[in-house]
Amino acid sequence: MPASPRIVNPQYLVEPDWLAAHLADPELRVFDCTTFLDPDPVKTFVVRSGRPDWEQGHLPGAGHLALQELSDAASPSCGRRGSGGCSAPSASTTPPS
Repeated sequence: MPASPRIVNPQYLVEPDWLAAHLADPELRVFDCTTFLDPDPVKTFVVRSGRPDWEQGHLPGAGHLALQELSDAASPSCGRRGSGGCSAPSASTTPPS
């Protein structure tokens, strides 16, 4: 059986009960970063933003971060599992609603 993926920064993950209890905290920032990897016979996969789903509904006060806009696609390690990920040269956010 393959090893479980390593969570790089587990300190940023919280349990649902904790989140529910702290959603009204003005210091808390929650972002939906949903990104879909749709199978593609030529490219292996095509990246699709989860923003339309976020627009349909999200946690109260949550913003949306488009990972494909935050990632440096020119980085040689971008997109390779276990490579440390992509660099983030800039931030593009959608404010909470």
